[in-house]
Amino acid sequence: MLEADLQKWLEDLCEIVNSAECEARQEQETAFQVYRLLIEKKDKVEIRIHKESSTHTTPHFHVSHSDRINASIRIDDFSVLAGKIDNKTLKRLTKKFLPHKQPLLDIWESLKQGDCATAHKLIQNFY
Repeated sequence: MLEADLQKWLEDLCEIVNSAECEARQEQETAFQVYRLLIEKKDKVEIRIHKESSTHTTPHFHVSHSDRINASIRIDDFSVLAGKIDNKTLKRLTKKFLPHKQPLLDIWESLKQGDCATAHKLIQNFY
């Protein structure tokens, strides 16, 4: 009887592990579904806001230009969260987007809440 109980316990454990792996895979696929909304593309520099996983809690946008620039910039103070960007480009972005800080925060919050339609409208009315 003890051997049968152990066999049943192992089968139940395998089922639980398998179920957890499937759930984790589904969560990962959902978490990394990225909505990219282009705010501006000028002089080959792209500024985007993404809907990212729930671990990204700091409002930010992404700046990229070939392999020269690839950075995440905080919206509240325009400091560099991660990546690399030259000071000249960062100053230009800060000067241009600082007056639009609240709309950027609104876009970021809409995306975080999964409201891509509102975010898209906000971007269309950005300037």
